[in-house]
Amino acid sequence: MDSVEDLEIIDESIVKKSIKRIKHITNVSKGCGKISYQKNKNNYKSNFVLLQLERNKKPFFCIMTNEHAINCEQNEEITIEYDNEHKKFSFKLDEEERIIIRFKEEKNIDLIVIEIIPKDKIDKSSFLFPKTNIEENSLLNKNIQLIQHPKGGDLSYSDGKIIKIYEKFQAMFSHDASTEFGSSGCPIVLENEEEILGIHRGGDAKSGKNIGIFLGGVVLDIVKNYKRNGKYKEYYANGKLKYEGNFSNDEYNDDNGKYIDEQGYTYLGKFEEGRKNGEFTIIKGEDELESKLFKDDKIVNDKKDEIIEKKDEPEKKDEIIEKKDEIIEKKDEPEKKDEIIEKKDEIIEKKVEPEKKDEPKKKDEPKKKDVNIDTNQFWKNVGSVLFHYFKFVGDDIGYICPGCRHASDKHKEIRMGVWTCSECPEGNNTCIM
Repeated sequence: MDSVEDLEIIDESIVKKSIKRIKHITNVSKGCGKISYQKNKNNYKSNFVLLQLERNKKPFFCIMTNEHAINCEQNEEITIEYDNEHKKFSFKLDEEERIIIRFKEEKNIDLIVIEIIPKDKIDKSSFLFPKTNIEENSLLNKNIQLIQHPKGGDLSYSDGKIIKIYEKFQAMFSHDASTEFGSSGCPIVLENEEEILGIHRGGDAKSGKNIGIFLGGVVLDIVKNYKRNGKYKEYYANGKLKYEGNFSNDEYNDDNGKYIDEQGYTYLGKFEEGRKNGEFTIIKGEDELESKLFKDDKIVNDKKDEIIEKKDEPEKKDEIIEKKDEIIEKKDEPEKKDEIIEKKDEIIEKKVEPEKKDEPKKKDEPKKKDVNIDTNQFWKNVGSVLFHYFKFVGDDIGYICPGCRHASDKHKEIRMGVWTCSECPEGNNTCIM
């Protein structure tokens, strides 16, 4: 017989496991719930899940359920309740602002995706994420859980396993989790995980097995690459209309499209691949302001056919002035290069003045010859002059020696044409006149 202590240990582990499961189910239940509508005065209820997917490299918020679960007219009001029935809102399938992807039209898969738009005011924290990067064949015999509202009733869950994967039918598998009528569209997760593995489709009447649809692979690729076509409306985050017209290949394409910018100006005219092309009527409030010609979203000047960009002024470029075949660039001075002169094994750097282009060359001036003065001959010439001068003035004045360059009355020998200075430090210096 088990002791009291053993029973307490068992109870504690069960409690911890139960708490973990309740927390897990609560987190998933915030992003799923029940969906209902009326048809022929009858109420129809099923399940759905709120998902954040990716489309054209941007987040895409949507409702996902089985297409057979919304078998109503386009203008019928559909109501969804989520976060354990604490929150709800209504919509219609003919609302042109919503992207609606019907997978039967794409790959014969029983799913439908309905875009959530800003006016629905659903908190982004309510959206769940799909489980990606998995190999479907590796999921065989994995434990799963279904969070559901069977028959449109209260929230419940059931456990089971994946018992077969259908390779012939894309994205389909069978499981043995317990379900009831009205459980179609509920999310399937791996045990104690919160990422959505698949959507419960219903029971197979022949085999008695429940069928699920994997979200990975084919399903996510369809959403990711989906291009919207047909009538369309787009709104700003504040709920004001942004565009009304036709879409083709996920772009505005309409001869009579209507676009309203954030300043409240309405543009009526032709849109091609999301751009304004052609003549547009511009309206502010109830007054028609003017007509403008557009090309690739830019206003075109009718007279010169020049494109004028709003707000953006053309960039100013450096002007190039051409005068007498000389190009003068404003602002840009020619670069000065350093010339290296080598002289007596020393390197001297000096700045080189920029060369002037196309200036007439100056003729070479004759080089001035260096004048070398013979000082001895110079003084001899001076002495000769003074000799003749003193010769006529008188003997008492004296003479000048060409060797020692001073005048003296002590010269010993004077004769015509030849004289000698005895006091010259260079010796007897003789000068021939």
